[in-house]
Amino acid sequence: NLVYQKNYDETYIYSTLLLWLCGNMWWMSGEVHDIKYPNETPVYDIRNKQSMYILYLAFLLAIVYFVVIRPFNYIKPNKTDPMIQEENKIPQKMLCFPRFKDYERIHLLFWIGKDCAWCMMLGPIWMLFFIPTYFMALNYACIT
Repeated sequence: NLVYQKNYDETYIYSTLLLWLCGNMWWMSGEVHDIKYPNETPVYDIRNKQSMYILYLAFLLAIVYFVVIRPFNYIKPNKTDPMIQEENKIPQKMLCFPRFKDYERIHLLFWIGKDCAWCMMLGPIWMLFFIPTYFMALNYACIT
């Protein structure tokens, strides 16, 4: 429906979100498999590596969105989209974000970065992404 409405901005972000969710699901299903079926061949390490590539792709797409697409306005939001019109009615409680969706999207970027670092067992980088993710989630919960 988003492509039909020519809302490519949302389509791009939802594609990134889908990759992130699929990478997490694949990663965690390997862990669940190894716990539930201890006598079978372990699959966690294989799925961890595979999901790392999926999460990296999601992280790369999010970085490209915030560094290239959004600043240079390569993909323009569809102004006639009813969701954007509704979004403009939400009171703005964030100082640095012009739209509520920008706030949600930067939170997504930090969350994907946190999961990439966690998947690779990079503690310091995980903490670097965890702190803003955590505080943005708390703030987001208070706003909504």
